[in-house]
Amino acid sequence: MTRRILADLSPADRIRYQLMLCGLSQRSGARELGIDDRTMRHYCAGKPVPRFIDYAMQYLVIRAARARRQEKHLTRTETGYGVED
Repeated sequence: MTRRILADLSPADRIRYQLMLCGLSQRSGARELGIDDRTMRHYCAGKPVPRFIDYAMQYLVIRAARARRQEKHLTRTETGYGVED
C-alpha cells in the first residue's frame, strides 16, 4: 500500500511523507542522511531529489518500521501478552 502511495506523489511530497513515516523532522532526516539541513529543505520544497537520497529515505522508512515492530514485540513479551508459560 505504501509503495502505491509513494509512486503517486511528487518527489517533494514523497520525501516529506517518508520523513513523517520515520517520525523525523527535516533537520533530523538530513542528519540521518548525512546531508546539510538546507539541502533537505530544498528537496522538500521541490528541488530534484537524487536517486541515492530516494533510496536512503526508503531505507530509513524500512528501518523505522522494523524498530516499531521490534518495540511492539518487546512490549507484548514484557506484559506477558502472546507469551506461553
